[in-house]
Amino acid sequence: MEGEVQTVNSGYFSYKKVRKHVSQMSSNEKIKLRKMFKEVKDWEIFSHVNDRIKEKGYTVYVDDVLDLMHKGNIVEYEQKYYFNSGKISHLVVLNIVREHEGNDKDRLHMVFDMTDKGIVTVWVNDYEDTHETLDMGIYSKGLKVGENYWQK
Repeated sequence: MEGEVQTVNSGYFSYKKVRKHVSQMSSNEKIKLRKMFKEVKDWEIFSHVNDRIKEKGYTVYVDDVLDLMHKGNIVEYEQKYYFNSGKISHLVVLNIVREHEGNDKDRLHMVFDMTDKGIVTVWVNDYEDTHETLDMGIYSKGLKVGENYWQK
């Protein structure tokens, strides 16, 4: 398997995952990913999201979430394979630039699990953080959006 496959051991919910960066996606993959995202009509906000917002002191408004869901930029696609159940989950990371008073800006990121129909986590990066040191070796060009990566 090409790219970095990560294994996460957390008891019953242990899994392995593989990711693809938006810069590695074809136009058709981006379209397919947006279609998969839009097929989910009712999203649950997982408890970790609220915990994370409180822990980090983020300010996130409903309008921010709605803007991100409607106009967000694709950052990456992730696929997880759960060892215990054999379930495969499809996730997408989206972000938007938010403008605040005094010309201050930041980037709001959210992870959406399209399989379990939930918002998994949230984080905010400084607007100037363009990830120049991003290690592209953690991503897999061979991962195809929406296809079972583990069935090779």
